[in-house]
Amino acid sequence: MADDDPNDPKALDGWPIRRSRLATVAQLHALGQITLAYNYCEETAGLLFARCMTTDQQFSTKLFHKLNNRTRIDLLTAIISQNEKNEAVKSALFQFLVAYDICTDNRNILMHAILEDAGADLLKLSKRASNDPAREIHFSVPLTELRQLAQEISDTFVFGLKLEVWMTHRIRGDASDALPEIPPKPRKLTPSPPAEDQ
Repeated sequence: MADDDPNDPKALDGWPIRRSRLATVAQLHALGQITLAYNYCEETAGLLFARCMTTDQQFSTKLFHKLNNRTRIDLLTAIISQNEKNEAVKSALFQFLVAYDICTDNRNILMHAILEDAGADLLKLSKRASNDPAREIHFSVPLTELRQLAQEISDTFVFGLKLEVWMTHRIRGDASDALPEIPPKPRKLTPSPPAEDQ
């Protein structure tokens, strides 16, 4: 195919050039959406972190950005457990944290993986195990699943943002009784079985 062939699923308006085409346009579109949606999700987690901390907001924001995700989630879980008296709010915050944790894991897998093959509807990736870099983990992710992951990250950040707005209104004394609707829990990316098991 020519570099500008409109039928090439790995090119958009002839870009990228042939030797740089790693995945289909649809797969790259989904991965880009995942990246941007996750950045909003992380920012929303930071807003909730600052909202739940009993310290100055500027200090809380700086602290959030100095911590890794595991520590952020563990610290925020401890703070919510200790300080939040409303059980419905506590449950909603915990459900956000569970979803955020899953979104973080999924995003990390996708953003740190190496592409093995990109068929029209299936992305095959490999990633080194974080606890054993000598071991590779393989993932086969259909395009429909990539898009679902992107949507779940978006749903998580929108839920977290609505929750933060609700909490802001509570501080002002004008919160409604109804908390934001909790979206379904995101699904975790799971490794493909080893080749001998397939």
